Amino acid sequence: MILKRIIEDKRKSLEELQLNIDDLKRRCETALPPKDFYSVLRREGISIIGEIKRASPSKGVIREDFPHVELAREYEGAVEAVSILTEEEHFKGSMKYLKDIAQEIDTPLLCKDFIFTREQIYLARANGASSILLIVRILEEELLKELLTCARSLGMEPLVETHTEGEVKKALEAGAMIVGINNRDLSNFTVDIRRSIELRRNIPEEVVVVAESGIKSRSHVALLEEAGIDAILVGETLMRSRDLVGTARELRGVTTKVKICGIKTPQEVEILNRCKPHYTGLVFAPSKRQVDRETSKELRERLHPSIKTVGVFVDEEYEEILNTARYCKLDVVQLHGREDTDLCRRLREVREFKVWKALPGETISDYIIENYSQVADYLLFDSITPGGGKTFHWERIKDVHGNIILAGGLAPYNVGEAVKKVRPSIVDVSSGVEGSEGKDYSKILRFIEEVRKYG
Repeated sequence: MILKRIIEDKRKSLEELQLNIDDLKRRCETALPPKDFYSVLRREGISIIGEIKRASPSKGVIREDFPHVELAREYEGAVEAVSILTEEEHFKGSMKYLKDIAQEIDTPLLCKDFIFTREQIYLARANGASSILLIVRILEEELLKELLTCARSLGMEPLVETHTEGEVKKALEAGAMIVGINNRDLSNFTVDIRRSIELRRNIPEEVVVVAESGIKSRSHVALLEEAGIDAILVGETLMRSRDLVGTARELRGVTTKVKICGIKTPQEVEILNRCKPHYTGLVFAPSKRQVDRETSKELRERLHPSIKTVGVFVDEEYEEILNTARYCKLDVVQLHGREDTDLCRRLREVREFKVWKALPGETISDYIIENYSQVADYLLFDSITPGGGKTFHWERIKDVHGNIILAGGLAPYNVGEAVKKVRPSIVDVSSGVEGSEGKDYSKILRFIEEVRKYG
């Protein structure tokens, strides 16, 4: 039996490590404080725990190249939490992976291992874990309660993994607040995704439910969402992907995308690389956020490859727009002035980038919308004074069909309502996610989270 062998090997490795609990407690005191694992999974809409996993007993080596820190950075902004396999013998994991990653990203980290001692819990916390995995199948009831208490004393809410109705009952009686339902039978490693759906009905609403294993497509996630699952833990599907961000988005099924406009500095690029919006805007028109070609090119080269660049122009000549777009390798040209339909058409015919045309949401007519929709890939509706942080009446465009971008006064506190009313393809924000020193990481993250809820 695979599970029995794994546990035996883990006991041997722990004996060899000879962990000293007093030493581990001292290390925990100097470790970075844990993140709130329960709350990030409790958010509206399904949450994703992306896994850092090199191999498994059933699949062998899943990913030959394994730059664990880079993979974790890819996850940041695309998932709510990261699970890190630290079991060495059978999953090719390492506690070093957890330690390294904890020093690099702010996302809550789950230490995924076969844990059955207090020393292991202290070791996980000392190396940066915000949660640990406790597997009901390998723990007696009293030991499960003891380990739950130990983890909570260190500020960690464990993920308590189950596979059967009896194990769910045992987890709940022990006081688990995050219950994982493993679709994989650990005795033979067979997978059935219906397991999570069947067992969900036995779990109270206040308990976070995480579906684990076998989640490979958006259709799987949709079924789990419909059944009331709060979060999914995805390993192999993401680890085999060469586009972690894109695959996570595909699983989530987010339809409304996010553009963060007006970046100017390498520091702001680093913030975007952590949050991973779909688009960012480089403003070439005169404004407080204006950047020149050389700066724009440098910023473009620093951006994460999943983030598309939008060049914002106002009443600029055709040749200047074209040359700038080519020099900076822009993905999109956004025309934010009084450009006529002929200029839009000529730029679109180049076919090297998409063309977005901005229109005033308050005063626009159906006739103008119809004309521009024929020559632009997207229509962007903004307030009369772009960049002023003011909204317009969204009801004016809620019946407009096609590729719509909504801008003007958006911020974390109102973007959810905007998405619900207008159902835009993209939301565009600048001042709404700025602080005193430019783009603000926490504001951008909250903005993206609100879009995920309703988009």
